Amino acid sequence: MEYPKRIMSTAEMSAYTGQRQRYFSELYYFPGQKFAFRRKNSPRSKIYIDTAEYEKWRMRQVKLSQRR
Repeated sequence: MEYPKRIMSTAEMSAYTGQRQRYFSELYYFPGQKFAFRRKNSPRSKIYIDTAEYEKWRMRQVKLSQRR
């Protein structure tokens, strides 16, 4: 999937993909992920998604779910 920007906020990702914003916010806490981050070291700052890394992770998740 192609995204309009390399780095997008959770609200932008939600609007673009149709997934709930909470889904992207929860990915920040997913163990081992390397695509969601906060630019400031504050618990109330926005969560951003590196779309290229997210897409790689998403495709790995799809492959893993097809194995079962």
